[in-house]
Amino acid sequence: MKYIIAVLFSALLLWITPTPINNSASKAAVNKTAGQWHNSGKLTAKQPESVEKPTATATPPETQSETQQPVATLAAATTGCGAYLQLIQSYNWDVRVATAIMQAESGCNPTAYNENTNGSVDRGLFQVNSVHGDKVQYNFAALFNPSTNISIAYRIYQSSGWSAWSAYNNGRYAQFL
Repeated sequence: MKYIIAVLFSALLLWITPTPINNSASKAAVNKTAGQWHNSGKLTAKQPESVEKPTATATPPETQSETQQPVATLAAATTGCGAYLQLIQSYNWDVRVATAIMQAESGCNPTAYNENTNGSVDRGLFQVNSVHGDKVQYNFAALFNPSTNISIAYRIYQSSGWSAWSAYNNGRYAQFL
């Protein structure tokens, strides 16, 4: 949490401090290779054309391990799947696979809800199925809480592995690796 606050404060300072634009350095490419993020340039904050554009640089921290993939930008860390990365990293599983499954299952929407043809219901980030109701004392609304949903997903992973998720079984998660 301290890291996120420090990064946000730094980004704010960079944003409000005018600096000249160098168009050759303003193009950024983020490439994913071998499970790691690489930033090949500077990221530029976009503003309306009538306002002088300050340049902000976001450089991801070094990858801690193959299963702990850093978020490429500050924006990604606070929105979409990146908003849940810290929770996912707090468990002993492959973070890349877990995040990809979460994205394939719910689009990283903590309020995702799906009624299945067999009468069961999937809820939350990992689309935890209602057959796991005992894990939340049948308080299904709790599955819309990201922390609870990820915790239950980890418990399911511990007992069944990745095969508990259809996005893993049909390979749909692979597009998000």
